[in-house]
Amino acid sequence: MVPHQVLLMKLRRFNFGDSTIKWFVSYLRHRSQAVTNSDGSESAWLPTTSGVPQGSVLGSLLFSLFINDLPDVLVDSRCMLFADDLQVYSSFFPKDFARALSAFNRNVNPVSSWATANGLSLNRAKTQVMLMGSDAFLGRFDLSTTRRVLLEGMPLPYATVVKSLGVYIQPNLDSGAHVKQVVKRVHRVLYSLRHHRKALPRPIRKELVESLIFPHFNYAEPVPVDKAAPPGPKAPSGAQKSKIPHKEGTPVPRGQKRRKSSGDTPPVGAPVSRRRRTDEGISAARVADPLTRAIVADNYPDDPVTRTQWLLLQEAVMGDMDRIAGQSLPEFGEPLFRRGAVIVVAKNVFSRDWMEGIVPKLSPWEGAKLKVVSLEVLKKLHKAVITVPGRLDSKTIFQRIERLCPGLGTEQWRVYSEVPAKEGQDPITTLVLGLPESSVRKLRERDFTIAWGLGRVRVKVDDKGTDPSETADKTE
Repeated sequence: MVPHQVLLMKLRRFNFGDSTIKWFVSYLRHRSQAVTNSDGSESAWLPTTSGVPQGSVLGSLLFSLFINDLPDVLVDSRCMLFADDLQVYSSFFPKDFARALSAFNRNVNPVSSWATANGLSLNRAKTQVMLMGSDAFLGRFDLSTTRRVLLEGMPLPYATVVKSLGVYIQPNLDSGAHVKQVVKRVHRVLYSLRHHRKALPRPIRKELVESLIFPHFNYAEPVPVDKAAPPGPKAPSGAQKSKIPHKEGTPVPRGQKRRKSSGDTPPVGAPVSRRRRTDEGISAARVADPLTRAIVADNYPDDPVTRTQWLLLQEAVMGDMDRIAGQSLPEFGEPLFRRGAVIVVAKNVFSRDWMEGIVPKLSPWEGAKLKVVSLEVLKKLHKAVITVPGRLDSKTIFQRIERLCPGLGTEQWRVYSEVPAKEGQDPITTLVLGLPESSVRKLRERDFTIAWGLGRVRVKVDDKGTDPSETADKTE
């Protein structure tokens, strides 16, 4: 509980005016509270000299101001604060463990002294210590005999799992413990809903899943990822692969596999149908990742980036990195080749911005013109055919479409075939295009018609999302 007198003193240090301090005095004081027992009896009312009204708008703000000076007592360590949750940490090499532990102990005791001086107390039962690092790093220590951190003279045991803001953390940053807890919570919800699955209509069941199950997956979403896996298509996380039993005839949620029964195995020699992958592993999560970009040729997708060209680009990039002095160097994950492009994952925003600025300026081979784009450009395009009056080139057609129907995103349209009318035929031009999903949605709102002169022209779109570059369609 925050003492009122100490809080008001700290507000003065923040240069709050006298009238504001008087307002807070009136807000905090002259309040009383009582406790109602289980038998309904009520205790005597007593004045409150600490704490703020529960659920108040100012409560969290006042507490943040109250603990704002806590990091000042740390000398050799850093900390992270979130409300009343404090994490103190420092890094060291294995050979420097003794020195780092001594320095860490010098920081823990001042935190305890700060809490006492400010009318607070540390919860020793919830205070945990974890030694974190790679498996090779952790293998150097025997936690049963390793020296421990001392809190008020009492040694704290090393924890193997720590819960921090709802995320379960392990010493080697493995996500197994967190995924296990997510699976357990999701299974509990599904188990409680099993009796209602036939009584409720599908829209209600969908809302229940979105409100009761999806939040468990969405919270701290980047955590359940295999830390050793290279960048690329990720298999479903452990939570999504949980083996929740299903009865025959019931639908199986996406990302899960139905348990095989004796009738599921085809006869020996029978042909086995295989589902063809059409998206080449570019997931929606990777497309939305702000640190993931694709390096493509300027006239993509006509000219793909080959692996030989990628090696030349790597050499040119390293030459530019060698000229960086006295700064932190950009860092990237393992590249991924998809659809004539190279997908690169930057480790941070600085690395991404550096890549976007330097790659277009490089010429790793003769005639090289490269650009860095978002992965939205690489998504499967919808095949579309449009026929307009007149013998026109595609650039003129796009300019007129954008002027008459702005917002269709014609700059993202790909021309795969341009067929003007022959002499003696009606003066028309037919284009075979590749349209992104965003343009298809806007065309659908217009009933797939575009204003043109005194009338309208229709855009024939294949909603299946096939890529025109992978088909052999020809327009006569």
